Amino acid sequence: MTKESGRPRIIDQLWNDELKKKVLEGYAIGLGDTEAICTIGIGKEKFYQLMNGRGQKGYEDYEPSEKEILFMDTIKEGRLQAQKFLEREVLAEATGIQYNKDVVNRDVGAKRSAAMLIYTMNNRFRKGGFDGSWNNKQEIE
Repeated sequence: MTKESGRPRIIDQLWNDELKKKVLEGYAIGLGDTEAICTIGIGKEKFYQLMNGRGQKGYEDYEPSEKEILFMDTIKEGRLQAQKFLEREVLAEATGIQYNKDVVNRDVGAKRSAAMLIYTMNNRFRKGGFDGSWNNKQEIE
């Protein structure tokens, strides 16, 4: 029997169904990774290490645990929900039709900026994934 050494895996300690629900609720109303990071209570660097498949620093052969895989799948699902929400917001701004009617405590008369929504989407859903940084230019290959 070999003994594992090193730091304990933070997601294995923190991740549960209640936390998953809170994270998905945030993404469902257009919130992003920063909100998820704060809800979970981990560092931004650790979050992106996990999401980019690197796990812990210095471990080239890192194998994610079962809870880490569930965590990563939840974040991927949440990101899609946030993208769906924001796409509907852009569409609502363009057409005047309210698509996100089911959002609780939403001020339907609130002013939206199509430019800001598009800027948010360009950064958050860019090719290669979001790494927590923002820019206002698009890389063209």
